[in-house]
Amino acid sequence: MFLIHLHEWAAAVPAIDLPDPQPKAPPGASAGITAILAFAKWACLIVAVVALVAFGGRLAWEMSNRSRGVEVHAGGLAFILIGIVIISASTSIVSFIYSA
Repeated sequence: MFLIHLHEWAAAVPAIDLPDPQPKAPPGASAGITAILAFAKWACLIVAVVALVAFGGRLAWEMSNRSRGVEVHAGGLAFILIGIVIISASTSIVSFIYSA
């Protein structure tokens, strides 16, 4: 019942044409922001490489112990690789989302 009244009220409110300006960095800020984003992307890729090395070590350890945990942890590689792809493509992804 409340939703019906809310819908009627929303239909009665006149539509307002709000401006939608394009995003614009403040003067002189783009170089600093670009450097911060570059350092963040670099740090994330270092963490991803460490994750791959740790995954390989854990996989080798479990295979040497003939553990059945290899099947359980094998999905972790897919998540690490998906993370690397997202980190590498982050600039393109953000540009695509904001241009739409």
